[in-house]
Amino acid sequence: MPLGDVDRLTKRNLRIRVGSGIKRDQQLAFEPEQLWSISRDPLPAVNFAHEVGCYHAAACANGTVALHLVLTALGIGPGDEVILPAFTMIATANAVKYTGATIRLVDSEPIHSNVDPALIERSVTKNTKAIIVVHTYGHPAEIHRLLEMAKAHGFVVIEDAAEAHGAEVSGKRVGGFGIAGTFSFYANKIITTGEGGMVTTMILSSIELCEGCVIMLSILSGTSGMSTSGLTIE
Repeated sequence: MPLGDVDRLTKRNLRIRVGSGIKRDQQLAFEPEQLWSISRDPLPAVNFAHEVGCYHAAACANGTVALHLVLTALGIGPGDEVILPAFTMIATANAVKYTGATIRLVDSEPIHSNVDPALIERSVTKNTKAIIVVHTYGHPAEIHRLLEMAKAHGFVVIEDAAEAHGAEVSGKRVGGFGIAGTFSFYANKIITTGEGGMVTTMILSSIELCEGCVIMLSILSGTSGMSTSGLTIE
C-alpha cells in the first residue's frame, strides 16, 4: 500500500456515517452482503466466508494488505506491540511496521516451524495488543492453546493463513478462530488469482472492526462516496 494512503487513513481524512441517527460507538450487527457490498463483486468474498466458516469476508489486493487492513481496523498503532513468529515471510512484519506498532519476535517450534506457545509468555508486555499466528506451509499452529493465552493476557489473535487454505483444526477451518483471518491468492499459494487477498472474521457486532475495514476498502478500491446498506463513505 502506498505510504500516502497509510497517512490518509492515520489522519482520518475519511468519515463514515453509519445509518441514520446511529452513534459511532454503538454496536451493530451486519450481514455479509451488507458489510462487504462496497466491493464491486461481493459474491466471491461471501462464498469464501462460507467455506472458511465465518460470518464475513472482504477481498483486497493481497495478503499483506489483508494483514494491514485488520491491524488498522483494530486500531493498532504506535506504542502497541504485536507478537510474530520469527520464522515467517517479511510481509507479516511489514504489515505491522506500516501501523507504527512494535514487533516482538518469538521463536518457532521444530516440527512445523509455527510459533512456539511455550516461548510466548516472556514476550507479553502491558503493551501487547495482538499476536499474528502464521499457519506455516499449511500446517495449523496450536491455535487453541494460543487463544487461551491471548484471553488470559487480554490481546487478540489474528490468523495469517496465507498458505493454509482449507486446513482444519478439530474439524474447523483456519481463518475462523481468531478475531480475524487473512489469506493470500498469490501465484505460489494453494488457491491463486495471480494476486489477491482476503480478510475473514467471525465478528458480528464490532463497529470498530467493521468501520475500519470499510474505510480501508474504500481507499484501496477508490470507492469513496459510495453508499451501501446504510454505510456512507466520504
